[in-house]
Amino acid sequence: MRFTAVGIAATALVAVVCSSTAAANPGSVDPATVAREYVEAIKGGESRPDLLCAAEAGVPDEEPSTDSPEESATVPQAVQATLGAVEVKGDEATFDVTVSQAGEDTTTTKHRLIKEGGAWKVCGPA
Repeated sequence: MRFTAVGIAATALVAVVCSSTAAANPGSVDPATVAREYVEAIKGGESRPDLLCAAEAGVPDEEPSTDSPEESATVPQAVQATLGAVEVKGDEATFDVTVSQAGEDTTTTKHRLIKEGGAWKVCGPA
């Protein structure tokens, strides 16, 4: 009976460590999960360099703002982003993201995922 309790406790510990590792390194999971987390970051206005390949992680999203403090103090509009199809072919994958913002056109962009260091990473438009 004592060995069974120890075995159950060890199994639970391994499950906690594995799930913590996956949460700390989202690029290590499947491409659909990385694509979904990327879209969630877009919707939340978050920067997630941990989801990007090395070539993309060092590239700023946009030029620094030259607006005066009064102009840049406006509240940003809500962004809607939807994940489309994720297609996997070996160590590469693509996924579609449809983005819309109030008062602007809706755009759909195909993004590329690659395996980098054994982890799936978003690596620019396809």
